[in-house]
Amino acid sequence: MRRISTAVLLALTLTTGCSKPVKKSVTTVPTVGTLSELRNVKPELQEVKVEQGLEVAMAQYRKFLEDAPETAMAPEAMRLLADLQLEKQF
Repeated sequence: MRRISTAVLLALTLTTGCSKPVKKSVTTVPTVGTLSELRNVKPELQEVKVEQGLEVAMAQYRKFLEDAPETAMAPEAMRLLADLQLEKQF
């Protein structure tokens, strides 16, 4: 599941980045430069409270297993669902 979501995120990032130029503003990072200059960019970190995160994740894994029970990712989805159930109990 993580491989699929990573691939989707990468594809969306690439297509979004290539689709239109970014307007410069005070809060955005300049788009001109090289990849090596990214090491100088400080990430914006902030706490985000996710309400019912475990329940939502568990529901999504259950839905995936109902929709595609015979896929190669099904065992991984079952393991992750079991991990979430254990985390919820403790």
